[in-house]
Amino acid sequence: MGKKKVFAIPRHYENVGIILRQMRLNAGLTQRAVALRLDYSSAQFISNFERGIAVPTLRKLKLMVEIYGVPVEAIVAPIVEAERMRLMHDLQKEDKDGKLKKPAGPRAS
Repeated sequence: MGKKKVFAIPRHYENVGIILRQMRLNAGLTQRAVALRLDYSSAQFISNFERGIAVPTLRKLKLMVEIYGVPVEAIVAPIVEAERMRLMHDLQKEDKDGKLKKPAGPRAS
């Protein structure tokens, strides 16, 4: 296997995508079949979710869990971790001078 791709925009949802893919495969469904059940015009939406490029809306995620026949808890932990990683990344961004940006504090009234 080759090097892991490096993306310009961090893909914090890769692990969520891996889990969604495994759930779909365990349910014996194709990306197209899931896309149709979610009222998407293309399987590309499901592919994007499974590659961590995009995340489904809460409504669609709930439907996916129902379609796959898994408990909600099966997807909650990976989503919480992905959000934690995204937040950490955003809080540690550097400004144009290479200095760490400080998170904005509460505003004085």
